[in-house]
Amino acid sequence: MARLHPDARRQAIIDATLAVARRQGFVVTVRDVTNEMGTSSGLIHHYFDSMDEVLAAAFEQAAGADLDVARAAVAAEPDPVTQLEALVHSYASEKSDWTMQL
Repeated sequence: MARLHPDARRQAIIDATLAVARRQGFVVTVRDVTNEMGTSSGLIHHYFDSMDEVLAAAFEQAAGADLDVARAAVAAEPDPVTQLEALVHSYASEKSDWTMQL
Protein backbone atom coordinates (compact mmCIF):
# COMPACT_ATOMS: atom_id res chain seq x y z
CA MET A 1 0.00 0.00 0.00
CA ALA A 2 1.33 3.44 -0.88
CA ARG A 3 2.70 5.68 1.83
CA LEU A 4 0.07 8.22 2.81
CA HIS A 5 -0.02 11.13 5.22
CA PRO A 6 -1.35 9.89 8.59
CA ASP A 7 -4.61 11.86 8.19
CA ALA A 8 -5.14 10.35 4.73
CA ARG A 9 -4.38 6.84 6.01
CA ARG A 10 -6.83 7.28 8.89
CA GLN A 11 -9.44 8.48 6.39
CA ALA A 12 -8.74 5.48 4.15
CA ILE A 13 -9.48 3.20 7.10
CA ILE A 14 -12.75 5.03 7.77
CA ASP A 15 -13.67 4.88 4.07
CA ALA A 16 -12.99 1.14 3.98
CA THR A 17 -15.07 0.66 7.11
CA LEU A 18 -17.97 2.57 5.55
CA ALA A 19 -17.69 0.55 2.35
CA VAL A 20 -17.99 -2.67 4.34
CA ALA A 21 -20.80 -1.24 6.48
CA ARG A 22 -22.78 -0.26 3.39
CA ARG A 23 -22.65 -3.87 2.23
CA GLN A 24 -23.29 -5.67 5.51
CA GLY A 25 -24.35 -3.16 8.15
CA PHE A 26 -22.32 -1.81 11.06
CA VAL A 27 -21.24 -5.27 12.23
CA VAL A 28 -17.72 -4.80 10.89
CA THR A 29 -14.55 -6.51 12.08
CA VAL A 30 -10.91 -5.55 11.74
CA ARG A 31 -10.56 -8.46 9.32
CA ASP A 32 -13.36 -7.03 7.16
CA VAL A 33 -11.57 -3.67 6.97
CA THR A 34 -8.16 -5.19 6.28
CA ASN A 35 -9.66 -7.34 3.51
CA GLU A 36 -11.28 -4.24 2.03
CA MET A 37 -7.99 -2.36 2.13
CA GLY A 38 -5.66 -5.24 1.32
CA THR A 39 -3.56 -4.54 4.40
CA SER A 40 -2.76 -5.97 7.83
CA SER A 41 -4.56 -5.50 11.12
CA GLY A 42 -1.46 -3.76 12.48
CA LEU A 43 -2.19 -0.76 10.30
CA ILE A 44 -5.71 -0.43 11.73
CA HIS A 45 -4.42 -0.72 15.30
CA HIS A 46 -1.68 1.83 14.62
CA TYR A 47 -4.27 4.50 13.83
CA PHE A 48 -7.11 3.41 16.14
CA ASP A 49 -7.06 1.94 19.65
CA SER A 50 -9.96 -0.42 18.96
CA MET A 51 -12.48 -1.45 16.34
CA ASP A 52 -15.09 0.40 18.40
CA GLU A 53 -13.11 3.58 17.80
CA VAL A 54 -13.00 2.88 14.04
CA LEU A 55 -16.75 2.26 13.99
CA ALA A 56 -17.42 5.41 16.00
CA ALA A 57 -15.36 7.49 13.55
CA ALA A 58 -17.11 5.91 10.57
CA PHE A 59 -20.55 6.39 12.12
CA GLU A 60 -19.72 10.00 12.99
CA GLN A 61 -18.69 10.68 9.40
CA ALA A 62 -21.76 8.96 7.92
CA ALA A 63 -24.14 10.66 10.35
CA GLY A 64 -22.50 14.03 9.69
CA ALA A 65 -22.95 13.60 5.95
CA ASP A 66 -26.60 12.63 6.49
CA LEU A 67 -27.09 15.70 8.66
CA ASP A 68 -25.57 17.96 5.99
CA VAL A 69 -28.00 16.54 3.41
CA ALA A 70 -30.94 16.98 5.79
CA ARG A 71 -29.97 20.57 6.61
CA ALA A 72 -29.70 21.45 2.93
CA ALA A 73 -33.07 19.82 2.17
CA VAL A 74 -34.78 21.71 5.00
CA ALA A 75 -33.15 25.02 4.06
CA ALA A 76 -34.40 24.68 0.49
CA GLU A 77 -38.06 24.58 1.54
CA PRO A 78 -40.16 27.69 2.16
CA ASP A 79 -42.46 26.64 5.00
CA PRO A 80 -42.40 24.42 8.09
CA VAL A 81 -44.61 21.67 6.67
CA THR A 82 -42.52 21.14 3.54
CA GLN A 83 -39.36 21.49 5.65
CA LEU A 84 -40.56 18.64 7.85
CA GLU A 85 -41.43 16.54 4.79
CA ALA A 86 -37.97 17.22 3.36
CA LEU A 87 -36.35 16.21 6.65
CA VAL A 88 -38.26 12.93 6.85
CA HIS A 89 -37.63 12.16 3.19
CA SER A 90 -33.89 12.82 3.58
CA TYR A 91 -33.71 10.11 6.26
CA ALA A 92 -36.30 7.69 4.95
CA SER A 93 -36.00 7.91 1.19
CA GLU A 94 -36.88 4.76 -0.68
CA LYS A 95 -33.54 5.12 -2.49
CA SER A 96 -31.41 5.37 0.65
CA ASP A 97 -29.20 2.54 1.83
CA TRP A 98 -31.13 0.72 4.58
CA THR A 99 -27.93 -0.08 6.46
CA MET A 100 -27.09 3.59 6.86
CA GLN A 101 -30.49 4.90 7.97
CA LEU A 102 -30.53 6.15 11.54
